Amino acid sequence: MIRRRIVTFFALFALGIVPLGRAAFAHAGQEHIMGTVKNIDDRSITVATKGKPEVTISLDPSTKFEKAGKAVSAKDVPSGARVVVHAKRVGDGLRAVLVKVGSRKNSERHRDHGK
Repeated sequence: MIRRRIVTFFALFALGIVPLGRAAFAHAGQEHIMGTVKNIDDRSITVATKGKPEVTISLDPSTKFEKAGKAVSAKDVPSGARVVVHAKRVGDGLRAVLVKVGSRKNSERHRDHGK
């Protein structure tokens, strides 16, 4: 129980403080893409990452969006927001299963702090 809380704390700390770069972790057949939203519409989300400048991931009606543990819609995801996209490889591309939305302010703070 305590171990789970410690792991959760550090995961939240990392999402709230550490600038996100591209990370593609294999987890249940999914890739996790981390970065900031460059563009989002009904069909796709484009994420700027550290390792690869931009990654475009398709969206469909089954894609779920979550912010602060609550369900939101694609319309609630602003450009510049930090995200972690859980995506499945489909053919040559990626399809988003879950988009976890972080704070835009933290992303801007890190960008400005690095100057």
